[in-house]
Amino acid sequence: MTTENINFEETFSAIGRNLSEQGYCILENSLPNNIGEELLQYLDLLSSSDFKQAGVGRGTGFVVDNQIRSDKILWITGESSSELKWIYFCNNLKEYLNRNLYLGLSSFESHFVRYAKGDFYKRHLDAFKGQGNRIVSVVYYLNKEWIEDDGGELVIYGGDIPESGKRVAPKFGTIIVFLSEEIPHEVLSTNTNRLSIAGWFRRTIN
Repeated sequence: MTTENINFEETFSAIGRNLSEQGYCILENSLPNNIGEELLQYLDLLSSSDFKQAGVGRGTGFVVDNQIRSDKILWITGESSSELKWIYFCNNLKEYLNRNLYLGLSSFESHFVRYAKGDFYKRHLDAFKGQGNRIVSVVYYLNKEWIEDDGGELVIYGGDIPESGKRVAPKFGTIIVFLSEEIPHEVLSTNTNRLSIAGWFRRTIN
């Protein structure tokens, strides 16, 4: 089965509905397992030196601050077939959101994220209103056999979520989509290696 033959309509419908109603969507096992499996196989071929220390800010405002975040990243370029399947899914999601939510999304970017033991990312927004063009964020988890003691949960805030936040375990196959300007979030310290993809749908600013 190739990605091109998969109908994602049910997944896209759930994402669109939840974004409209509450600003975020959490789905388990909503993508075919072969996408996650192939991404993991690709990551196994890489070395730790392929990943670079993550920072905050963009352009001249970019800084590396281990007091804010300590993870490492590798940008997804579409050089592997597994990356292309992920990009295909996200491009189709972009088209669905534009068609049904009129978001005017124009592009997508994403990277692999690797948290080693003890790594974290403090509470933040992916975009500030009027100061950027990230509109929708997406996170996809690649961790098999994850247990509660492993830590590393994503905690999201805002909307109708209790002040203490909503915790999401980074289990294999779980995807989270949320409004970049409206949903603060953080990654709690992890007790073991943690893998994910983080991405953003952007709107061109004229």
